Amino acid sequence: MQELIGGGLVVAAFSALPVAAQDQPEGGYGAFADTAVSELVGQNVLSAVGDNVGEVEALVSADGAVLAVLGVGGFLGFGEHDVAVPLTELSPAEGALLLEGLDRETLEAMPEYGGEGEPLAMNTTVAGAPIAEEPALPDATVIETPTE
Repeated sequence: MQELIGGGLVVAAFSALPVAAQDQPEGGYGAFADTAVSELVGQNVLSAVGDNVGEVEALVSADGAVLAVLGVGGFLGFGEHDVAVPLTELSPAEGALLLEGLDRETLEAMPEYGGEGEPLAMNTTVAGAPIAEEPALPDATVIETPTE
């Protein structure tokens, strides 16, 4: 499938994705609409069998869908390349994200992500709502008590 995203031609390997990902609802947030972008970026991504297949490098909005840019392949950061998969393909797992539809070999064979789309701000939810900053704590006052 070829698709025009952000002015550049992307030849996507989405044909390897389950049908549900190809027919994703408007927004393409999956289970993450109310999740802070900053909570997802940096998360490890596991395959259906529990193998670590990459890490979320960024989330981008492209053509009404949210894509997770994953760093895959390589060893200790060398030889790694970025690929984009619909966020709807990921689901929360304990301490990581689960990518059931693709394995390591398929991800490594996907074309490199070329920077299409608009990056989501780290201080918003995936759906775009701003995240309220926690109020700063007042400076602590030290009270000395007399010792006997």
